[in-house]
Parts: sequence; C-alpha cells; structure tokens
Amino acid sequence: MGSTAALNVAPIIGNGGEAVNFGYEMWHAAWKQGFYKYDANLYGSDLRNFSSPFNTNNIGFLLLHGVYGTSADWYASLCQQIYFPLWSFGVQIDGSVTSRQEWVRMSEMNFGGADASGLKWMAIMACFSLRSENVASMDAHSVYPFNSNLHFMLGVDTIVYAEPGFGGKWARYMIHTNLTVWNSWLAAGKDSFKTVPSSTVIDFAIWGHQGNVNDHIDDYFLPSTGDFYYDKQTVHP
Repeated sequence: MGSTAALNVAPIIGNGGEAVNFGYEMWHAAWKQGFYKYDANLYGSDLRNFSSPFNTNNIGFLLLHGVYGTSADWYASLCQQIYFPLWSFGVQIDGSVTSRQEWVRMSEMNFGGADASGLKWMAIMACFSLRSENVASMDAHSVYPFNSNLHFMLGVDTIVYAEPGFGGKWARYMIHTNLTVWNSWLAAGKDSFKTVPSSTVIDFAIWGHQGNVNDHIDDYFLPSTGDFYYDKQTVHP
C-alpha cells in the first residue's frame, strides 16, 4: 500500500467523555494534565516523529479510528502497516463548511521521552491499533513506533467500541489497586464491554520492552536493551 489518499471517517461518539474521565481520575490523584486535543485540534504532526507532544508526558492516552493494511507499504520499509485516520469539519460564519482529512502511519510515530517527564507508556484505544499480524510484520522489518525510552505501548488487536467509562476505570485501577499498568488496561476492558454481544471478540494488546511488562504507575525500572515483547489477551467475552 503506497497511497496517501484520504480515508472517509467520522468522529467517534463517546471518545470525548472517555478522555475527560481519564484526565479527571488522574488529576484527582495529583497528576498534572499535559495537553488535551480532540477533533479539529488534533493533527497528524501531533503523532509523528519525536516532536510529538505526547513525548513530554509520562503517560499518553489516544482515542481515534484505526485500520490496517494487508500488503507491503512502500513508505514503511515494505512492512504491513497500521493507519490512523484523522477527520474534522467546521462551519464558518458565512455558513460554508470546511473539512480536513489526513492519516498517520504507525511507522511515522516515535513515542518515548528520556527525562523524568518523558513518555513511558502510550495507549492507543482504536480498532486494530496493535493488530498482531501487523506488529509481527513491523518487527520483522525492524520498524517500531517507539524509541528506546518508551516502556511499552498498549492497544487493541481486534475491533473495539467507544465506552465513555473506560478511561476512568483504567486510571482508577492503576492508581487505587496493586495492578500493573498492563493489567489495569485489561481489567478496565473486562469491566467496560460486558454489554457487547458475546459473539464479538475484543482482544487488548501490549508491545514494548519485556523487562517493563510488570510496571506499576509508581514503581518501575528504566528500559533495558533486549528483545521486544508482544502479547494479547481477550477482554470480551
């Protein structure tokens, strides 16, 4: 896949509440909000390269659409990519409608910050944000959406639904229980999708440094060199 054509997508109802609930729970536990962007305020440049504003915060939570490719992407070392479309529209004073569409390859991302305030954990709540087949293809081509400073990424191997309560639950599990960051992600998923039809499988995933899988939000080691780790677990049914 080498096209850069726009993908037609629409805003996800529920994502705004999910992000706000996450931010509120973290703030209530004395964490400071670094930045908050949504819809027209979020640009591809916010996700690309080391200059991403996510990299100046300890933990990132991104909610958007995700799609995947099944053929080699010529712009990503011929690996199969995961793509994140961004879409927004607005109505001007004269009644005219403006819209913007773009999308970001996962290979363009470079998550991770080196200093004390740098990004350690990056979560992407989107369909297929860590689809196992595409992760394996990227790993085989040494294409990573993170640098050596990121402990790991969290995401979804399958489809997923917007659930306004999920972000708050994830934060509460991290802060108020002895669960790890990864296990809190899983626990919040199991709590949030109980009303989804039992025929729908939702798998959450982790990708990053194997030595950091057991990170707690307030107790962790710095990443060390070694093999990267990928795992997925079913949260529904």
